[in-house]
Amino acid sequence: MLLKKFFNVGFEGIEVVERKAFGLEDLTRYPLFTPDFIDFMRRIMPPHRHADLVFSIVITAHKPGVPMSRTTESAHEFSAVRSRDGTC
Repeated sequence: MLLKKFFNVGFEGIEVVERKAFGLEDLTRYPLFTPDFIDFMRRIMPPHRHADLVFSIVITAHKPGVPMSRTTESAHEFSAVRSRDGTC
């Protein structure tokens, strides 16, 4: 759905560079989520969903006729290296 929206507004070269699952334990590290909220989520969510509750997605794309910047190319190459060695 998200990739289709990027396409619909005119982006090209759309590529998912990184996709990472976050579970309830991961969310405890962020001050946005209170301990009460995390406890509530543990109670209402089935245990099999605790490990992959939300996803973080990094996408690269560009507008037609606008070349990719060197910074974007470097970031893309760095992400590809991280993906190959399994650290993403």
